[in-house]
Amino acid sequence: MEIGDWTSSAEVNDIYRQARTLGLESNLLELEVYGFTIIEPEKVGIDLTKRMTTAIYDLIHGEASDHVPLNTYKNSNVDGRHLFHLLLKNPVFVEGMMNPVVMTLARFSTGMKGKLNATVSFVKHGAANPTKLHCDATNVTAPMPPYGHFINISYVLTDYNVPNGTLAIVPGSNRWCRPPTPIEQPKCLGGVNDDICIPIIAKAGSIVAFNGNTWHGAYPKTSNEDRIHVSYGFARPYVMPGENYDDIPDSMAEQYGPEFAQLVGKYEWQGWRSDGPRFERAEAGEIARLAARKQASA
Repeated sequence: MEIGDWTSSAEVNDIYRQARTLGLESNLLELEVYGFTIIEPEKVGIDLTKRMTTAIYDLIHGEASDHVPLNTYKNSNVDGRHLFHLLLKNPVFVEGMMNPVVMTLARFSTGMKGKLNATVSFVKHGAANPTKLHCDATNVTAPMPPYGHFINISYVLTDYNVPNGTLAIVPGSNRWCRPPTPIEQPKCLGGVNDDICIPIIAKAGSIVAFNGNTWHGAYPKTSNEDRIHVSYGFARPYVMPGENYDDIPDSMAEQYGPEFAQLVGKYEWQGWRSDGPRFERAEAGEIARLAARKQASA
């Protein structure tokens, strides 16, 4: 059917039209039903993911591993190297975030006022232990809302398969609205329960996206090939961001436009002290985003 400019669904009309244009309608349905989806490299942008891979290797060689305490934290659930706060480290990571495919998934899941929650690259060299099942909605207590309030959108930069320690997903767990308990950890990830998860098989250059409620982990890595992905987390505005973006300069927000500015919190009015709330910031954001959408659809 043709999607009209219906006032009762004003927030989703443009999102759905964009999804149809990009060939993502089935992916949105998969997100709703199963809690995850895989998008082929041809829809993502092969040149973009190649440049992202180069940028990650540049960061690995230029940033000491102990710069991130989590890399040496003995109780971490995730083996390997972590690289955080990527937007200021290379423009390709801003390009990756603003990719229309990523924005369509993020807006569909977290609404037009959703915000960037975190950017991180996971890099595993050689063998690695499994990552236990968990869900990414760490700041939302059970019972979780059944609708999307967080989404993890990950660029797969190396082939993902079982020997390479691919992601483990429990299809449909997004509807259970709670995190897994220790007794529910599957045998394939070092637990005692039946293996209810499935491996994500994806080519380098794909995107894997999953709901914040979705149970996921990672298989043990037995290959010597590198395993790399870059993850963008988006959340509804009531979820406290994992990263602090107050170091993003205003000039960068002006360069990339109002949608970028909104994602990194430039229009937020909360967090006041004795001077009270700044509602004019929220109003300015609404005006800027509306103007940008009109320009894009003209």
